[in-house]
Amino acid sequence: MTAYADFLASKARDVGAVGHEIDVTDVHPMLHPWQAELVQRAVERGRCALWEDTGLGKTFQQIEWARLSGATALIADAGVTLRLRVAHLERWARNSRDRQRER
Repeated sequence: MTAYADFLASKARDVGAVGHEIDVTDVHPMLHPWQAELVQRAVERGRCALWEDTGLGKTFQQIEWARLSGATALIADAGVTLRLRVAHLERWARNSRDRQRER
């Protein structure tokens, strides 16, 4: 390694997983498979950041993380996107109700 790579490696910190294991099939089927895998990893890690670009479904992934984590969750957001978040929550709720009816 180079001196700079060694320096960067010395800054890496891993706080360890504090979540719990889930099966990827526990994730709402509305999410794409790659989103479900990210949610699964986030639940297992317990603390996780989703560094995804705009429009890739972070809101739905956050909702699923909150649901599956089994703990009280607070999803804070800038007021600019609040209306979008509410619309996403309503859509997720409709899909969840439809899913319950299918069982």
